[in-house]
Parts: sequence; C-alpha cells; structure tokens
Amino acid sequence: MFFKKKGTNEKIDKETKEKNKDKSKKKFLDKPVKLKSATGIRVARFTLWALIVFLIIRGAISVLRPDPINSILDSQKNFEAKLSKENLLESRAFSFAENFTEEYFNLFFGDSEDYTNRLSKYMDKEIINSLDKSGYMTTDYVKAYSVERYSETQVDVFVYAKVQFRTEKPEQDKIQDVTKRQYDINQRDVYVKVPIYFDENGNMIVEDAPLLVAAPEKVNYKLKDSYLGKEVANNDTTNAIKDSLNQFLKSYYQEDQTQVDYFLKTPGSIKAVRSDNSFNGIESIKVIVLGSNKYKAIVENKITSSGKNLKQKVNLDLVFEGDKYLIESMDTRTLNIK
Repeated sequence: MFFKKKGTNEKIDKETKEKNKDKSKKKFLDKPVKLKSATGIRVARFTLWALIVFLIIRGAISVLRPDPINSILDSQKNFEAKLSKENLLESRAFSFAENFTEEYFNLFFGDSEDYTNRLSKYMDKEIINSLDKSGYMTTDYVKAYSVERYSETQVDVFVYAKVQFRTEKPEQDKIQDVTKRQYDINQRDVYVKVPIYFDENGNMIVEDAPLLVAAPEKVNYKLKDSYLGKEVANNDTTNAIKDSLNQFLKSYYQEDQTQVDYFLKTPGSIKAVRSDNSFNGIESIKVIVLGSNKYKAIVENKITSSGKNLKQKVNLDLVFEGDKYLIESMDTRTLNIK
C-alpha cells in the first residue's frame, strides 16, 4: 500500500484554494455593477427649493398685504370721519339757513336799505336787488327741520317760520310817521326751501331766493290699545294701586326727590318735577296683570301748572314687594305701548 506525503497534500490543497479564490475574484470583477439613479435626489432637491421659494414669497406677501383687521378698523375710522363731517355740515347749514330765514322774513316798514344790509351777510347783492322790499313782516319763530343734498357742494335746507304779515289799515297813508300807523296782522306758518352753496372750508352762501314749499306730511299712524283683551286686575288690587299712585304723583309734581324715592324700586330713576304745579288727582286708571306680582297701570290725571289746567297721561310698571307697590318705570304713552 502506498501513502502520499503529508507535506505534498497540504501544498496541493493550498494551490487549489488559491485557484478557486482567483476564479471567484475574476467572476466578481466580470459581473456588471449597477449604479444607483440620481433622479430621486434631484426630485427631493427640487421639492425642497420649491418649498423654500414658496415660503419666502408667502412671507413677503404677508408683510406687504395689509392686515384685514387693520383694514376694517381703517374703513370704520374713515366712515366715522365722513359721518362726523356730514353731521357738522348739516348742523352748520341748519344754523345758516335759520339765521337767513329770520332776516328774510323781517322787513320793517319797507326799509329797503336796512333789509339789503342784513341780507348781504347771506346772499349776493344781485339776488337781493331782485327781491321785493316793500311791506312789513316779522318772525315769531324759525326752525330748520330737514336738509337734502343737491350736489357735492350744494344743499337745500327746509325751514319752518311763524311769520306775522302786517298790512296797513285804510287811510293810514295820511300818517307821515310809519311807526305810528295801524296794521292788520295775519300770522301764518311758512315753510321754505333755502338753496345753499358751501366750499371746502365750510363757508356758505344762499344761492337764490327761498322757495315756498308745502308743510311736511304726518306719518301714517294708527292708535291702538296694546293691552286690549289682557287680564285686568281685580277691584281690590286696582284700588290699592290707585291709592299708591295718587300719593306718588302728588310727590312727583309737588314735592322733593326724597318723597318720590319712597315709591320707586330704584331710588332716583324718576326725578321729581318740583315746580309751580298742583296735582288734582287721578281721573281714570286701568291696571293690567303682567305676571306674578307685576302690573302695568295706565293713568290719566290733571294738574294745574302756573294757573293753567293740564291733562297728563302715563303708563307705569309696578311690582308688589313686601307690603307696597313699587314703581319700576314711567312713560308718557297710554296707547301703542311696547
């Protein structure tokens, strides 16, 4: 039997391993290597920059664009300023038109020179020269009551005047002194429209002669009993409330605030009149039940004020607390009560 040498076998195994290693290395090197694509990185980079640009633009817009709350506040301030300016203009136009109307309807004994001088504060002399300056008229009362915008620099103010038109009695022309002549007086309610121009500084002028206009119409209004069909208090309650209100109204018209406060739920909520008045008692009363211990009294009474009899009408809200009826409120309406 033949045996191989140990050294020889080890050498052969070593050579075999080296050959196999070389083959594996060559096989690995011969295999194609796939590189990772850069497309994903480019997309991520583009997305990041797009986001940064978007945030920068959005921030710039936020800085440049007015804050909506401030815009609302600015609009409100502008509106209030405009409204204040309009109210000031209306107030000045009212006063200007009232003063002019008073001068216009005051003509003394046909004194044209005095009339012209007074109107020249309000009108151009060319307009004044076109007016009739004869006659005799005076005003008792003048009040502006409405204004209409005609243009950006023009308004029409409506004015009411109570005017006394005086005409000479027969044969007064024989009396040389006009101040001693006798006149028939015709008092009339006069309504006029006064055309006014104003500049940016608020200076005003009457543009032409005032126009006579119709009196303002009353609103279409219907009186109604708001508590018709509601529960009415029994006689005992009504009489008790009437007695209490007789005392209250006497204090209200004739006495001090301390006496009035005794009847009020909130002292001081109704002020005492304390004048030359005399309370003459309740003429009629209707008491409505509003709820538990709550009532509304509709009252008519008479007073004497400086020697003149006056009829008074009120409605009062009352509440029963403890042992008396306390007044919560008092109003002038006895019909169309809310």
